[in-house]
Amino acid sequence: MKCQTTLTVSCGRVLKAKAQTVIFTQVQSNDKDDKESVASSNYISNGPEEDIAQIYHITLIEDGEVEEEDAEDAPAKLEEGIKATIDELKEVNLGNIEKPRPIYISASLTQEEEETYIALLHEFKDVYARSYKEIPGLDPKVAVHHLSVKKRARPVKQGQRRFRLELIPLIESEVNKLIEVGFIREVKYPMWISSIVPV
Repeated sequence: MKCQTTLTVSCGRVLKAKAQTVIFTQVQSNDKDDKESVASSNYISNGPEEDIAQIYHITLIEDGEVEEEDAEDAPAKLEEGIKATIDELKEVNLGNIEKPRPIYISASLTQEEEETYIALLHEFKDVYARSYKEIPGLDPKVAVHHLSVKKRARPVKQGQRRFRLELIPLIESEVNKLIEVGFIREVKYPMWISSIVPV
């Protein structure tokens, strides 16, 4: 059902309006018991009560440009560009000249906060590991990782996965690092389980 209504308003100055198409899809009754539905339809009437319709779809048709009467210039702060949302960082050395251990802290800290923070970092600097060699090992008597494979499984050798040529040196260097520090070692399983996945 399509309906068009003309409304005349007098307010002492010129009103601007745009042409629009309004599609009414459901008629609503103006019963006194149904106050909520009347309020939700945004209907104002000074005349006699009548049936009103809910609006489900409005299409605006704009002819020409819209005038900007009260437009103000944007503040200069907005025109300067994008402001960084992350604090700038300041480098602090937790080591010495021979063995530097750089770490970064916020440059927006006050002098007192910075001194307290640096003192705390120096106190616990042994917690931060810079290489695999600095990470202490876990005794295999406490915990050890192994793959759960059935002992009586028939050995099956799967075809080796082919890697891109540029990945092979990366894989070899990472595996060698882990072998040197004792994180991994060669283990014999009855079947070749998985391929190396570089991360």
